[in-house]
Amino acid sequence: MILRILVGIGMAVAAFGADSLNGNWAFQMSGPQGPVEAKMAIEQKDATFTGTVEFPGGRSLKISEGTVDGTKVSFVVKRDRQDGGSMVYKLAGDVEGSKIKGSAETEMGGQVQKIEWSATKQ
Repeated sequence: MILRILVGIGMAVAAFGADSLNGNWAFQMSGPQGPVEAKMAIEQKDATFTGTVEFPGGRSLKISEGTVDGTKVSFVVKRDRQDGGSMVYKLAGDVEGSKIKGSAETEMGGQVQKIEWSATKQ
């Protein structure tokens, strides 16, 4: 029985596999005025990745500090503000097939805000 469980876990990890985040994703995050949609492009190499999140209107943000651990992912996106400051979003999620669901944390007005996000591979 334990062997079956271990084989199942091994198959799930193998199915996720190296470089499986590579490609284009439809990204969605909750925002103060409703859902925010964007295109996300990921370039994975082994257990790390980089990429971009591109919003309608041409705004593009870089993905940094991307890591993969089994089916768990985490990364950082920094957005420069018009007032001269910046907002840093720390995102983490779980990959389930061609979908990722997770939450992001950022600081607003001295308070840590948690925001839900998801992505679907295109």
